[in-house]
Amino acid sequence: MRLALVKPPNIAHSVRGIGVYGQGLSSGLGSFPNLKAELLGLSFSPFDYKNFDLVHFLYFDPFFLTLPPVRMTKTVVSVFDLTPIVLWPHYPRGLRGEVKWQIQKFLVSKVDHIVTLSENSKSDIQKVLAIPTRKITVTPLAAGEEFHRIRDYKLLQVVANKYQLPEKFILYVGDVNYNKNIPGLLEAFMLVKKKDTDVKLVIVGKAFQNRDLPEVQRINQLIGSLRLNSEVVIVGYVSDQELVAIYNLARVYVQPSIYEGFGLPVVQAMICGLPVVCGRNSSLPEIGGEAAVYAEVGDPEDLAEKIVRVIKMGSSEYRQLSARSHSQANKFSWGKTAARTVAAYEKVLSS
Repeated sequence: MRLALVKPPNIAHSVRGIGVYGQGLSSGLGSFPNLKAELLGLSFSPFDYKNFDLVHFLYFDPFFLTLPPVRMTKTVVSVFDLTPIVLWPHYPRGLRGEVKWQIQKFLVSKVDHIVTLSENSKSDIQKVLAIPTRKITVTPLAAGEEFHRIRDYKLLQVVANKYQLPEKFILYVGDVNYNKNIPGLLEAFMLVKKKDTDVKLVIVGKAFQNRDLPEVQRINQLIGSLRLNSEVVIVGYVSDQELVAIYNLARVYVQPSIYEGFGLPVVQAMICGLPVVCGRNSSLPEIGGEAAVYAEVGDPEDLAEKIVRVIKMGSSEYRQLSARSHSQANKFSWGKTAARTVAAYEKVLSS
């Protein structure tokens, strides 16, 4: 099988979950000897893909043109999630965005197969795009091999010193979009501080470095109004190696999202043995299984209560939760993701 893997058109996606997906899938596909994959840039000319048996577009955006209107080769498209559509009042699209959404909606309805990251996203795709279930395959993400437990205290201390990390902290990794619910996390953290004055909040994510973003401006204003300036450490972008160390240094990871297509940091945290507090919504129960501590993320008091519960756990109970978290994350691997994706390819080529 000659396969074209088409990269996202925006280079910014290379440091987010989309980039991780492309790298992880490409690596997993390498174990299939009868499959020759080539990574290509996006082209709207169907002739650029004429030498391939199958084209897999690794990215779909509701409001940008990411699919060629004419295709001469059988096509698979990765639709991560439809969060901006499901939560549409909070993602204003404007007239141009609406026009592009209608175009994208039509184009994706004509592809041969869709792969997505969770059963929850599959359900959204069926409802919003009217795609039959036989044309959708769920291929979850996974943490890379670099994410693991670190026992070397000196190695951890190097990262802790570099970013001036506190001795005890809550961790969040990700973006600033509405669905991430960062204001809810900050309000919950303010309540946590009333029960544990020593704990701080560490935030990792490239978007937090962009002070021109309205979301970042609102977050910084909220931090100030809650008088949390000295309690919140915003790290910004870090390398994967440093991120692994930060997961290992944290006391608890919190995913306060009100909606997630998958929630990759949850898997990354768990594979490092870090307990997770998250919402019982969208795809998160699929990822956290019986290992996550679930909270009502729309209620800062409940979220704070669950965070404090993990922070104040005794050593034995905490170790047990850590072990369950690691075991849950081991259910996800790029090998499994690649195998499910190849099964989708074969289904398309045999039809």
